[in-house]
Amino acid sequence: FLLQLIFGGPTVFIDSQLAIGEGDNSPKGKKIADYLFKNSITNNAALVEIKKPGTRLLGRREYRAGVFGVDAEIGKAVTQVLDQALQLARSEAATRARSGDASWDITAPRCFVVAGLALELDTYDKRKSFDLYREHLAGVRLVTFDEIFEQLRTLRTFLGSEVAE
Repeated sequence: FLLQLIFGGPTVFIDSQLAIGEGDNSPKGKKIADYLFKNSITNNAALVEIKKPGTRLLGRREYRAGVFGVDAEIGKAVTQVLDQALQLARSEAATRARSGDASWDITAPRCFVVAGLALELDTYDKRKSFDLYREHLAGVRLVTFDEIFEQLRTLRTFLGSEVAE
């Protein structure tokens, strides 16, 4: 349920630890997607790559005055999920056969990376650098764990106020 909060639309879980690529069910030589979801109305596939909450978002030191680069692990995760989407398109039939639900489409697969904690962004320059990076990523949405939990808290507060009224 928590992962579904990042999609901004109706979403259904399809599979986890799904081997993407041609061949048998062996993961050897294949990309492993942490999660495969689909939009429950359009069936468009979505891949989610999960890193640890402790994953650093930014480098430890400024790159230039007021500018922090993303940590290498974030860059790798972004590239990894984009490569998974490419492999999904190239090996659609084989991957579909391995998934628990073959009703998904790959017309425009969405890619997500969940990593780190926004609490790390403790200065204006760090928040600015992080938002500049993630808001201009093409094809990948980068979300932190605490942002997802904040969405859940907001939803709980909203639903609780509806019950009270």
